[in-house]
Amino acid sequence: MIQFKKILVPVDFSEPSRKAVRYGLTLASQFKAKLILAHIVPESSALTYAFPIEAFVIEKEQRDKANREIQKLVPAEHAAGLDLQTVVKTGHIDAELLGIVKDEAID
Repeated sequence: MIQFKKILVPVDFSEPSRKAVRYGLTLASQFKAKLILAHIVPESSALTYAFPIEAFVIEKEQRDKANREIQKLVPAEHAAGLDLQTVVKTGHIDAELLGIVKDEAID
């Protein structure tokens, strides 16, 4: 039988990603696995080049908002009995997600 110890669910706050979170919650509960929800704020290199200070402020605001929103995705009754981690980073989405997979040894 397949055994999951760590499950990663990338989140962009769309309805399909909310469904993926619910599926991840079910899997994590079933396998008693750690659930990692991750949101990557896309890095805007063009904005950073043209407006470095403004880009930093905008990215920080987006990370702060994502941190607040990601916490709301898991109902309190599920969060209490779950090994849950949330990750919000800025960068290239594919590279950051692959980095999380490697660093956290995602199944």
